[in-house]
Amino acid sequence: MHFASPWAFTLLALIPPAIWWATRPRRRAAVRYSALAPLNAIPRGWRTHAARLLPLVRAASLAVLIVALARPQHGIGRIETSTEAVALQVVIDRSGSMGQEMEFDGQPSTRLDTVKRVLREFVAGNEKSGGKLKGRRQDVLGLVTFARYAETVCPPVRDPEAVADLADAIKLASQRWEDGTAIGDGLALAAARLERIDEELKARPENVGKDLTVKSKVIILFTDGANNAGEKSPIEAANLAAKWGIKVYPIAIGTGPSYQVFRSPFGDQRLQVPSDVDTRTLSEIARITGGVYHSADDSAALREIYQEIDRLEKTSIDTVQYTDYEERFTPWAAAGLGALLLELVLRSIVFRRTP
Repeated sequence: MHFASPWAFTLLALIPPAIWWATRPRRRAAVRYSALAPLNAIPRGWRTHAARLLPLVRAASLAVLIVALARPQHGIGRIETSTEAVALQVVIDRSGSMGQEMEFDGQPSTRLDTVKRVLREFVAGNEKSGGKLKGRRQDVLGLVTFARYAETVCPPVRDPEAVADLADAIKLASQRWEDGTAIGDGLALAAARLERIDEELKARPENVGKDLTVKSKVIILFTDGANNAGEKSPIEAANLAAKWGIKVYPIAIGTGPSYQVFRSPFGDQRLQVPSDVDTRTLSEIARITGGVYHSADDSAALREIYQEIDRLEKTSIDTVQYTDYEERFTPWAAAGLGALLLELVLRSIVFRRTP
């Protein structure tokens, strides 16, 4: 509750003297008796006792009218947020080579699983576990995978948990017909989704009336190989991304020595596998699109890369908080006038003094 004219409450101090003045004894013509004892012995009716409450009714009505004069208002707090978000597509290589071993917090893991687990920290944040990633909860996130063929796993959404959950479900390409490394097709698909992201967001019912604009468009590309499938070359896809104002951050996975686990009659065998990641092409993609090339051989390196991307691709959020006030003096004024009218009716009719 808020009062627009609180000065009106000073009038409450005038009510006691006003009531006293209205009810003070006045001299009237009267018959003189030698003694009042006989009159005091006459029993008094309920009207006599009830009439003493009339000044209190008048005082209460005046007090309520003063509250109405102070203009009570009901405040409705409102917050408007204007967000300049980053539209971000994560492109993950799921070819068979991503099943090679990679370190995750000191424990052996596949390259794909390490990428997926650190991706969850990047989009959802890891500060609760002592990390430095705050998450990308205000951004528009999408997910594309590729092996021999590229596909959209998650369309652009503002739901980091959904993106992380869908990333967890990504499987390695286990069949020969689906295995391959179509870096160009994966990059081109992600760029095409970002190119029309503005129209797509405006058309969604949940975004009607929201002040959301795309500040920048970014692709984070993970791969551990060289392009050997697909229709578009990585450079062609990079030129498309640059044409549409999209920056690409290529991340080479497993540039150092890595191991592949093979099953044999003598148990699982770990064999060192040379890296075949095309670092030259990935560096050229970054140069063409204005991004930054990175390489990572473990989860710690991935987290550092994500922290740098967080610094480079920040989301701007402007929040304006204000309050709307609704006038509430009418009920008080009605109650005060009603009480005053009741007092006048009672005084004039029920408790009227007859000569």
